[in-house]
Amino acid sequence: MIVVRDFDRLKGKELVATIGFFDGVHLGHRFLIDEMKEIAKARNLPSAVITFPEHPRAVLHADYQPKLLNSFEEKLQQLETTGVDYCIVLDFTIELSRLSAKEFITSILAKSLHVKTLLIGYDHRFGHDRTDGFEQYVVYGTECGIEVLKASPYDEGNTAVSSSEIRKLLQAGNVAEAAYLLTYPYQLLGHIVSGYKVGRTLGFPTANIRVLAYMPYGWRWKANDIRECFISVTVRHSIMGRTYPWRSIFWISPEISTMIAFVSHSFNTYAETSNSIP
Repeated sequence: MIVVRDFDRLKGKELVATIGFFDGVHLGHRFLIDEMKEIAKARNLPSAVITFPEHPRAVLHADYQPKLLNSFEEKLQQLETTGVDYCIVLDFTIELSRLSAKEFITSILAKSLHVKTLLIGYDHRFGHDRTDGFEQYVVYGTECGIEVLKASPYDEGNTAVSSSEIRKLLQAGNVAEAAYLLTYPYQLLGHIVSGYKVGRTLGFPTANIRVLAYMPYGWRWKANDIRECFISVTVRHSIMGRTYPWRSIFWISPEISTMIAFVSHSFNTYAETSNSIP
């Protein structure tokens, strides 16, 4: 997958694309992307997903704190696993939010991104105030040479597939079901920080993991919660480039932003990076 931030790299190309925020890159997203890839294959054109580095509502409302499943970097990693050819990173700005659907299709999708075929998510809307719908998108696309198609609804099984539903599952502790909808084990990423060194008095090592800022614990698990997990620690100083995976358990400290993992190996882990998969 080629990540495109400089749109000049797309000159001379014609793309089949779909657009969305894709938080979590879950089953529903993958169903949409797979359908888009099939259309691209049939038209002998490269496929592309268009996404944003920041949540649109966070740009429009400074006090809004999105409860994201992934960081932007993690989202790119998951999008790469879909086999799409291009990921186009479009900065969502106040100016962009003021564009009507017609202006967005004409000036952004057609002129800047060279989209030839646009697959619209089954219930997706865009443009200022989202006043237009699929029928209007088709008309605007036809006027500037873009074929606009509506995606098939994802209706496999009886469980709703959405980023919001996955957040609810995680908060309720249904980690296995969340992993099924995500198509991969959910993980938390953070840095190992100095704690109260209580583990030294317990007889086995512990690691205090400060979770990255985009992962507010308040919507996931409560303080004093205990869960089993897999944890991998990437050591950058004492042993260059080595990653150590362990089966472990973690405890959410009352400080909320810190989780304490009980590990099976002892060395100086402070300032290292940890991945935890509940």
